[in-house]
Amino acid sequence: MSVVFSGDELIKIAIDIERRGISAEKDSLLFYYEMKENVPHHAAPVIDRIIAEEKLHLRQLSEVKKRLAAPGEPQT
Repeated sequence: MSVVFSGDELIKIAIDIERRGISAEKDSLLFYYEMKENVPHHAAPVIDRIIAEEKLHLRQLSEVKKRLAAPGEPQT
């Protein structure tokens, strides 16, 4: 069995993927905040639910970032 990536390389790849995910979530939040300002008032609750979901994704990715930054620490 051959190894394509070492453990350190995999962590670097995972950190890069996570960083890109956080950037995409932030861009999404900016988009939906702007969209909310430009939709009819009755549509705002739908946009608010989408924003809440995007914030959840951002929090989840931030947790992943913390775990990747400290791989020796126990994970809960």
